[in-house]
Amino acid sequence: MDRGWSRLYSSVMDVHSLQGAGSDAPRGDGALNGSRGRGLWVLSFLLGCLVGAILFQAFQRIQSQSARHVNPLATPAREVLASLGQSVAVHLYTGLGDHSVPQQDRNFAQRVEALLLAMEQHAKGRLVIVRHKVATPEEQSAAVDAGLQPFHLDKGAAAFLGIVVEGPGGRKTLARLDPVWEPALQFDLVRAIAEVARLPAVHSLTSESPDEAAISEVRQLVGEPNAVTMEEGADRLRQAAVEAFRQAAQGFQARQQDLQRRFREAEARADLVTQRALLDELRRLQVEQATELQRLADRLQTQLQVWQQLKANAPVRPNGGEQASPPDAGGDSPLSHIEAENKGRLEAR
Repeated sequence: MDRGWSRLYSSVMDVHSLQGAGSDAPRGDGALNGSRGRGLWVLSFLLGCLVGAILFQAFQRIQSQSARHVNPLATPAREVLASLGQSVAVHLYTGLGDHSVPQQDRNFAQRVEALLLAMEQHAKGRLVIVRHKVATPEEQSAAVDAGLQPFHLDKGAAAFLGIVVEGPGGRKTLARLDPVWEPALQFDLVRAIAEVARLPAVHSLTSESPDEAAISEVRQLVGEPNAVTMEEGADRLRQAAVEAFRQAAQGFQARQQDLQRRFREAEARADLVTQRALLDELRRLQVEQATELQRLADRLQTQLQVWQQLKANAPVRPNGGEQASPPDAGGDSPLSHIEAENKGRLEAR
């Protein structure tokens, strides 16, 4: 670049000297004016090129300095991105155009953009960045449908800044990017990218025994299997499940009441965009509630099955006494009576 500027500067000086020499030679007025006009035009053009080259290099220097302000990717993050075996799409949703959005959020969005560009460079073509602008009500609805969480609703507008990662192994959503967690953002992103880049594994269904965690949980809720009857243990598990249901329902009810309050406030100020976002958030809350209650119901069924297996393998202690003798070990059992009776009949014959 410096050599090019030197040649360009020499050309400008040559034109200038030629213009000066031409002005000293005796010419007619018309020829003199035409020569001066052409010389000035060439001089202006070359000076414009020179100034443009200087500005371009200055712009590149500023860009380089700005890039150095972005936190560099950690070595583990670079290694994961470089080893991607499948293509992954990263959808960046940005909706920070409202005047109520703080400037620090916009600055954070620019740093997120720079981080994604750095990741794209290290992924060797396996990472595709897709940018979505969120401004119109339709775009906001599409962002909510994608799983993003609107924020700044208390300021009168719905803002969006989130990422959806899609790959052959599934889909991960970072519903809202928060500047508070910026130091961990690159690790969260790389972890999500690595998870969706893996092809789903095929697991064979086997009749494995319950894991230690499930057994420990049942023992903690019920007690020792040989000290509690089958019915008492099942009742204790059901009571614990009812309490878990009650606590979960109370938590969801409080969140639903908060959404309803915010919806009434948005309705009072005729904010249709916020109302729509809150309705979508309410629908997601209802889905989350149904999923959690189903999870609790499935956990109860698993606990009851574990309890049955524990009772089946536990030693029998009738009336709190010692362990009963097995039937084939002699003693006063129905089997011994039958064997004795058959033996007597054979001897009588």
